[in-house]
Amino acid sequence: MKIIDLAMVFIPGPPGYKQRPRAGLNSRTKKIMAYTPGQTIAYEQTVRFHFMNWMGSMEDKELKWLPLEMPVCLIVTAFYPMPQAVRSKWEKLIKSVPVTCAPTSAHEKRAMEIMLGKTSKPDWDNVGKIISDAINGLAYRDDSQVVQALVTKIYWPGDPRQIGVIIRIMDLLKYRPGVVLRELGSIEETVYNALHYSCYRRDELFELAHEGKITSTKAKVKK
Repeated sequence: MKIIDLAMVFIPGPPGYKQRPRAGLNSRTKKIMAYTPGQTIAYEQTVRFHFMNWMGSMEDKELKWLPLEMPVCLIVTAFYPMPQAVRSKWEKLIKSVPVTCAPTSAHEKRAMEIMLGKTSKPDWDNVGKIISDAINGLAYRDDSQVVQALVTKIYWPGDPRQIGVIIRIMDLLKYRPGVVLRELGSIEETVYNALHYSCYRRDELFELAHEGKITSTKAKVKK
């Protein structure tokens, strides 16, 4: 069985975030104690459930994932439902750009990036933190091994069933810094093309991930 060291897992549903610890009175000890909000615990369990399912699917393909013990890079891309106000502006902008090509100017591209980026709560670090904590012990031995990370919050204008979080993890000792940077670049290109054309074929991308063949994530456009 082949050991893999490059993971890509999709967590369906609205992205969660790490909430602040709450304080409450312990009925038994009569002391004020801090506790983790139930919503945070529930989402972390959801993430772990899907990650373990992914690990099981790898074994069905004669591939095995073991918790990494070296420095790792964590890439989290969170897709949120697009509010109607943002969607209206987005559709208007899309109509001004030819469907068969990328935006004709850097100004148009930047306008789309600003419009589609989620600038409201939750903060990016809380989105990354809940994922990092949830896969602790599964993706790596300890989340202190995460030495490089990229968190993206973005609105998704396509099928609501594709709302969720894409998690990518790679071993930094095996994948040289230049390779990692190329991977990050391809992620940005994938997200941008996906939002521009609204035809991100995630099913094919996930199939490649399951087969351990992910080395590039160029977006595919329907013909």
